[in-house]
Amino acid sequence: MEVMTSLKLKNGIEELIRTLDDCKNSSILLNELKLIISECIATIDAGSKLLFMGNGGSAAEAQHMAAEYVGRFNFDRPPMAAVALTTDTSIISGVGNDYGYEEVFSRQVKAIGRENDLIFGYTTSGKSRNIIKAFEEAKTLGIKTVAFTGENSGKIVNLVDHLISVPASKTSVIQECHTVFGHLICESVENTKFSRIRQL
Repeated sequence: MEVMTSLKLKNGIEELIRTLDDCKNSSILLNELKLIISECIATIDAGSKLLFMGNGGSAAEAQHMAAEYVGRFNFDRPPMAAVALTTDTSIISGVGNDYGYEEVFSRQVKAIGRENDLIFGYTTSGKSRNIIKAFEEAKTLGIKTVAFTGENSGKIVNLVDHLISVPASKTSVIQECHTVFGHLICESVENTKFSRIRQL
C-alpha cells in the first residue's frame, strides 16, 4: 500500500490554498458573497427560511449549513429557520421510487417552498439534474436561488439569482471551498442579526 509522501500532502494543501487565493482575489465572487449575505438577512427578517440541497458530499454540506443556522455558529443566539432537503429518507426514497431521483428536491421545494424563501443548491459539476429541476421549480414559485458549483457551472448559470463558482475542477477542492464560503456567509449573517447579543 502506497502511503502519501509529505511532498504529496503539501501539494494537496497548496492546491487548496491556491484556489482560495484565486477566490480571494475575485471581485465577482466577493461581490456575490456580499449579495448572498444580504439575501439571507432579508429572508430571515421576512420570517422566511433557508433551504439547502445537494448530493453525496454536497448532501452532507447541505445538512452542515442548515445546522449552523438552526443551532449556533460563534455564539449563543436565537435559531434561524433553515431546512436541509437531504435528510428525510422516506421522502427521498419514496419520491425517488415513485417519480424518479430527479424529483427528490423539486417535489420538496413545491411542497414547502414559499415566496421569500432562499434555496441553496450544491453541485460541484453544475450538472446535477435533481438540483436543476429544483431550481426550475423555485423559479416558478418566486423563490430566490443560490448555486455553489465548480468552474463548470453548466445550465445552472441561467437558472439562479446568485452563483458561487469555485475556479477548480477537483471535487474535493470545490467542496472544501464551499465549506469556507458557507461559514463566511453564516458568520456574517449571525454577526449582523445578533450583534447586540454578541456584545453582551
